[in-house]
Amino acid sequence: MLLLLAVAACSSTAGSGVTSTKKLNQLSADERNQLCAYRVDIEHAPRTVTCGTNPSVTLKDKASCLAGLATVSLQCEADVANAEACYQAIADDPCAFGVGTCTPLFTCVLPSQLGGPSLAD
Repeated sequence: MLLLLAVAACSSTAGSGVTSTKKLNQLSADERNQLCAYRVDIEHAPRTVTCGTNPSVTLKDKASCLAGLATVSLQCEADVANAEACYQAIADDPCAFGVGTCTPLFTCVLPSQLGGPSLAD
């Protein structure tokens, strides 16, 4: 029994509940759904944020996120931990677009394809 608890405590799940080391191109439909639900929750999306002198940023809905994750190529090296770190960075400062933190994710999918920030006119 103790061994089972120790193994469970050491499993690599992220804030979304999806294994953090799993590559985005290997996610099942249920895992993509879980990850996008996490993104919408943490970013309080959908919503639009005004960015001072910059244009406003629109954080899109779960359907947009799901559509974006469905387009991830086999060459994508980003994993769930990369996506979650990006989502957290965007939640912390939507106007910064997760600069730096989101690079692994954005090399696979454009922010607008994931339901992430897009500039509004």
